Amino acid sequence: IMPQTDKSEAIRIADRIRKSVEKERWVEEDPTRSITLSMGVSEYPKDAHDPAILVELADLALYQSKQNGRNRVTSATPDMLKIKLEKPT
Repeated sequence: IMPQTDKSEAIRIADRIRKSVEKERWVEEDPTRSITLSMGVSEYPKDAHDPAILVELADLALYQSKQNGRNRVTSATPDMLKIKLEKPT
C-alpha cells in the first residue's frame, strides 16, 4: 500500500524493490539459488473503489507477472477481473 502514489510511481517503486532483491546475495546452503519477486499493482480509485476488489486486481496482476515469466511488475487492468468472472469454474 502506497498512499498518495499514482500507479506509474507505484510501478517504479515496486520495480526498484524487485531489482534490489534480485541483486542481493542471500547467504544460504545453495549459493546458486537466487530470489526474485513477481508483483501486481492496482490503483484506487482508477481500478476500483472497493478495497477487496483492489487487492483481488493486484493479485490477478501478480499471477499475470508469473505467467509472463516471473520477476516482473504487472499493472492491473479492469479487464483482468472481467476475464476472471467469465472463466468457467
